[in-house]
Amino acid sequence: TCHVGGGVWRVKWNSADPRLLAVARMHNKFGVLVYDHSTGSFDDEQLCDIQGTHSSLGYGIDWQYPSAAARATGVSRRGGSHVLATASFYDSLVQVWNYRSKSIII
Repeated sequence: TCHVGGGVWRVKWNSADPRLLAVARMHNKFGVLVYDHSTGSFDDEQLCDIQGTHSSLGYGIDWQYPSAAARATGVSRRGGSHVLATASFYDSLVQVWNYRSKSIII
């Protein structure tokens, strides 16, 4: 169990880093949870909030999946497995993020 501060609308596991779960929280924007496989639980202290300029319900979230070439070489552009997109409902806003730096790319 992990309290994320709002109703959860979407969740997406990161296929490149199975500890990371991206969460679209309706009334609390977006976040990334860190799952500890050894204990079978989420660490509330490691919840990363992502707010940006979204002004309405947190609705969609997904990770960037590296191309086949990037996977083969271990290299990907703009942060690879740590890049995700978020979408809010009423304002129809989509933003692309680097999870590690909590910075907006687009």
